[in-house]
Amino acid sequence: MQVDRILALLESLSMSIAKILVVVILAILTAQIVFRFVLNQSLIWSEEVAAWCMVWVVYLGAAALTRRGEHVSIPFFLSLLPAPLRRVGAICGSLATCFGVLFLAWYGTQIVLGTFHIVSQSTGVNSRWVKLCIPISAALMCLFALRRLIEDIRAAIADGPGEAV
Repeated sequence: MQVDRILALLESLSMSIAKILVVVILAILTAQIVFRFVLNQSLIWSEEVAAWCMVWVVYLGAAALTRRGEHVSIPFFLSLLPAPLRRVGAICGSLATCFGVLFLAWYGTQIVLGTFHIVSQSTGVNSRWVKLCIPISAALMCLFALRRLIEDIRAAIADGPGEAV
């Protein structure tokens, strides 16, 4: 299906960016160690830029985990439900994820468009660029969660009313 290919491409792109950022973090921190302990100087900007990259890695990684269905979940509660209601519970969980990331996308957009932004003294970069990871990753998570919701609904319809997860 075309939608699945697009979602796979988005996941692959987000994971590729996250991997590149991890390499950038390692390079920055290695350079900081060399400068501090070998050259007896310090890179003022290194820790700040590494932290910004880490924020992006976390949010992009969360989107990929949402696509794979590997984000934090507590299946214990689903197992407490009677077998016929487990699909309904899975659908409710997917719906809750959709609403949660929709709120995150909306709120993240408000943060990015808001007026409170700090310009870094060491790099001159506006904090808006760091905060941009929130609505971008939340939008990705929303797409991935909607796809999972559709899959859950299709599975519930295919299984019929008496089947379990």
